Amino acid sequence: MKNKNQKRIRNRAWAWIVTAGLTIGSLTGCGSQTVEQTAQGEKTDGEVTITIWHDKEDAVTQVLEEEFAQLEPQIHVVLEKKSDLTEALKMVGNDPKAAPDMYFFAHDKIGVYAEMGILSPVTDIIPAEELDAYMDNTIEAATYKGTVYQLPIYYETLLFMYNRLYMKDEEVPATTEELYAYMQENTRGGHYGFVEQHSTPYYAAGWINGFGGYILNDAGEPGLNLPETEEALAYHKKFVDLMPGETEYATVNTLFKEGMAHATIAGPWLIPTVRESGMDVGIASMPVIMRPENQSPPIWEYRVSRC
Repeated sequence: MKNKNQKRIRNRAWAWIVTAGLTIGSLTGCGSQTVEQTAQGEKTDGEVTITIWHDKEDAVTQVLEEEFAQLEPQIHVVLEKKSDLTEALKMVGNDPKAAPDMYFFAHDKIGVYAEMGILSPVTDIIPAEELDAYMDNTIEAATYKGTVYQLPIYYETLLFMYNRLYMKDEEVPATTEELYAYMQENTRGGHYGFVEQHSTPYYAAGWINGFGGYILNDAGEPGLNLPETEEALAYHKKFVDLMPGETEYATVNTLFKEGMAHATIAGPWLIPTVRESGMDVGIASMPVIMRPENQSPPIWEYRVSRC
């Protein structure tokens, strides 16, 4: 930022963005344009143009645009949707002619971007003491090597979703053994009782944590060879055996959206897509991990969340 006036202007913009309620990261080498070339190659006349990249739905951007319109003419905000925001940011780096000033995205890539040198600390824009009002786990998720690079506005975790056309509310399994029984009864004829991205750590964490294992602990130490982790994976295998061989993101979501899978585990980002398909989608608590033979049930725990 070139002067105090521009800093004040951007602080106002941040206040509006916080009100809009999304995750924010700020990139270095961009923005701070007045009577100079903006990120879009346009000239302004005493105004500030802020370009924000995102991957949000139209309903979200419509609300944002209504809020940002109130900043005109002093601040002009340009929202640009990117289908692959992760790679798009990697490609442009901090090139002032191509990179955005800010972005709305999950926190799980800040390590990559920070190492690339394209992120500015959030404390360059807002006072550090203002972060005290946020939940500790959200600030932790937005921190890399002791520096806070994103402003956490909300956080989310995975959900148990089901298609009410096939699984009625009263049939929603309360335990994993009930889920397995449902899968056995309904996995046939091209239909699956339940599918998930079981090979992805983000999704496997719930099963592993539920047994007391972990993928990485707070010290960055791997726990894949722990007895608890091995036990969790061994128990989970019988569920995997009743799923299709290919269970990557696109496959799982397509099976569920097209009614070929009765239930799945996914994040709230999938809800608009399945509703647009006409599905009467239900949401329920995760089934409690209940091992057979009357063993004590560990709690299904998702420690992985997105900010």
